[in-house]
Parts: sequence; structure tokens; C-alpha cells
Amino acid sequence: MLKENRAARRLRDYVATAPDLNHLAQAHGLLARTALALGDSAEAQLHLSRALEIVDRAATYRLRFVETVRRLAQNFEPEDRLHKSLLAGLATRTAQLEAMTSLPSRPA
Repeated sequence: MLKENRAARRLRDYVATAPDLNHLAQAHGLLARTALALGDSAEAQLHLSRALEIVDRAATYRLRFVETVRRLAQNFEPEDRLHKSLLAGLATRTAQLEAMTSLPSRPA
């Protein structure tokens, strides 16, 4: 398990400066799992808290994004191509973001 912990730490260090915080949250999630497997519940809780902080911040930005695009779309008539395009793009992007942040299903 120490090998897995080192790999998770390397992943965290690598993605810490990346603009996509989803990977950083996942790295902290991995560190939480390995710490728990090693019996260090305090370390696991610390990494889980960090992962959740990142996810919460990302959710705030997603909500701002959705609100902004909807406000932009309201500047056009519902039949206008730009109105439809903005809302279609919003639906696509929202689905992509949800897919990126959803938890993988557990094997049966």
C-alpha cells in the first residue's frame, strides 16, 4: 500500500498546478483511500476534506457559468438562432461537466 500512496502523492504533486482541479480532487481522493487502508484516519480525513473543498468550489463556478449563459440567452427571442445555440451549448457543457465529476459506478 505504500507504493500506491507514493503514486497518489506523485499524481497530486503533478496536477496541483494544472487548471483542471477535477484531477487534483481525484488525487486527494486517492490519498484519502490509501491513508485509510494504511490505518491513518486523520490523514484520510484531511485529504477527503481537501477533495470536497475543491469540488464545492467547482460547483460554485459551474453555477455562475450556467447563470451567465442563461442571462445571455435571455437577450434573444426564444426562436432566435443565438438563443437556441446558447442553450444547446449550455446543455452539452453541463452534461460534460456532470460526467467528469460523477462518481464511477462500483462493480457488482
